[in-house]
Amino acid sequence: MKEAPDAGIESDPGHRDTDARRTGAPASQMTNPLTSRLVTGALVLLLVVATTFAVLMWRQHRQDAAADADRSAAVNVAEQFTLRLDTFDYKDLGSYSKRVGGLLTEKMQGDFQGSFKGFEGVFKAIQISSKGTVLSAGIEDIDQDSATVLVIHDVNVTSKGCVQPPYKRMSVDLRKVKGKWLVDDFKEGVPGCQG
Repeated sequence: MKEAPDAGIESDPGHRDTDARRTGAPASQMTNPLTSRLVTGALVLLLVVATTFAVLMWRQHRQDAAADADRSAAVNVAEQFTLRLDTFDYKDLGSYSKRVGGLLTEKMQGDFQGSFKGFEGVFKAIQISSKGTVLSAGIEDIDQDSATVLVIHDVNVTSKGCVQPPYKRMSVDLRKVKGKWLVDDFKEGVPGCQG
């Protein structure tokens, strides 16, 4: 009687073991259920961390973009105010007052109209006309509802008896009213018409 070819032979380490025979997978590919759960948990945690990081970065980018847009809007209003303030013709001071007034807070409109009446007669007497140019402007200070913008500007003046300095510096204080920047005050660093 012949023995079966594998009888009495111990398992060869290179052969599949009984667990591997059941699954049909090599022993090296068999995984522990705990290891599988740990790897899955680590991957889920990594995904949550990456998603949270992406959301935070996106929010920060939106906040930075909104802050940049707000700063640009404040500078733009200060520049427009300066140009409107510097550009007028004594023959049409009514439209000048409206153009400037459109960029002012309610408080500043009252102040401007009060002082403008005093200047109106002087402007007509010296027959002054001028055209402004903004040379440079930048934010000095800003928060959610107020800003100060420094503006360096030049004014080309035509008049009888008025000498204009070569350039002027202006500090423009702005307030945000219903989401819109408006001029609330301004100060000239160099006086206007002289002589």
